[in-house]
Amino acid sequence: MSTPVDMHADHETAERGESQLEDVNKQLQAVRDELAKTEVELNMEKQKNHELTSQLESANQRADANERRANDLQFTMEQMEVQYNSRFQNLAMMSGRPNNGTGDPQDPAAAGQVPGVLVIQERQAVPVISMYRSEDGYNWRKYGQKQVKGVGRSYFKCTHPNCSAKKKVRTSP
Repeated sequence: MSTPVDMHADHETAERGESQLEDVNKQLQAVRDELAKTEVELNMEKQKNHELTSQLESANQRADANERRANDLQFTMEQMEVQYNSRFQNLAMMSGRPNNGTGDPQDPAAAGQVPGVLVIQERQAVPVISMYRSEDGYNWRKYGQKQVKGVGRSYFKCTHPNCSAKKKVRTSP
């Protein structure tokens, strides 16, 4: 049989155990609360990551589309350059000047050595489009003419890209 002192000691030990158990439960609850808070933060970061991934994919798709468009424009520009060079060569041949318009037989364009320059060896019938350099500093391209009340009138456009200048010139009868 146990003595009253022993029971008292057992009771104190049980109270200490309960107190320690309460402390452990409080610590466990604090850890659970911290874990829940961390899970919320993790979910928020996952959402941000998902949004950023979507934005990156969209930006990559736009970049790919822009690159394809740039390649298409480059191809179109090269085709236009070939057409322009072809027309220039036709005009040069029809005016009796050498192919390159400079008279220099050593010019790579005249020898057909410049990529994108088409040298035409025979005359072709094409409408002549006149180009004039004026004292006003513009390069003019004649795009039409007509007779108005017995007086000739010629119409010119500036040849510089993005220039919208136009002029009319009256010619005497």
